[in-house]
Amino acid sequence: MLRVKNTPPQANFPYEERAKNVRGAFLCKLDLSGASVAVLDDVMTTGATLNELARALKRAGATRVENFVICAHRPPLIERARKEYPMDALHPCRES
Repeated sequence: MLRVKNTPPQANFPYEERAKNVRGAFLCKLDLSGASVAVLDDVMTTGATLNELARALKRAGATRVENFVICAHRPPLIERARKEYPMDALHPCRES
């Protein structure tokens, strides 16, 4: 996975703008045709970065992308952000 667009840190943006900030930031040069891929993230806030990573992996041919998150930070506005930026390419994060 390559970062092909230098973007400011996500923390600098309100939740509503985070997906736009990372749009097109990643590229996978491997042929992942038919592959299942696992992505590990330390902290997920809105899921915008994970969503964009998954989009890049699927463009490279991955048929399934699973995200594993150590900590999911869920501030009060997270539900609003999820409605505005659905994580269509991601498997939902399961909380215990």
